[in-house]
Amino acid sequence: MKIYLAGAVLLVGVQVAVANAGVNVDINIGNPRPMVVVPAQPPPPRFVVREAPRFIFSPPLGFFVSVGSPYDIVYIGDSYYLNSGGYWYNAPYYDGPWVVVGPRRLPPGLRNHRFEEIRRYRDFENRNFERDREHYRGRWYTPERRRIEERHAHRREEHRDEHRDDRRDEHRDDFRDRR
Repeated sequence: MKIYLAGAVLLVGVQVAVANAGVNVDINIGNPRPMVVVPAQPPPPRFVVREAPRFIFSPPLGFFVSVGSPYDIVYIGDSYYLNSGGYWYNAPYYDGPWVVVGPRRLPPGLRNHRFEEIRRYRDFENRNFERDREHYRGRWYTPERRRIEERHAHRREEHRDEHRDDRRDEHRDDFRDRR
């Protein structure tokens, strides 16, 4: 009986040793840096629109698109959107100031169409107008030219808002430092 008991203990011990045995290979050559992908920044907006563009309404799109302008501008929801280099820019006026707009911040009507499609609908509507100007029933929109004083007032307002935000941030930082 003692032999059987010793054999059983020996057998269990061998199985435990075999279960714990294993192969572990670890190769580490230097510390690789994590790869950080930074999205490309759009170019800063530098568009000069000297004259108020004419906009034609495209019923399939549901908004106005510029015709005969050096830039591709869309008028929708009391805002102007300009497409250049694959980026969208937004402005409250046809001549700026332009700021970059991400695809998720575009109005739904504009977000639902590729720009090639917008151009195709614009060209189709413009050909209809050119073909029969006297009987054309579509809509046109030409914004009024802004006065220089209006532009300066708008820029002053933006400047004042930026300083207000800066002062608010400084006040918040001072408050945190005092605590």
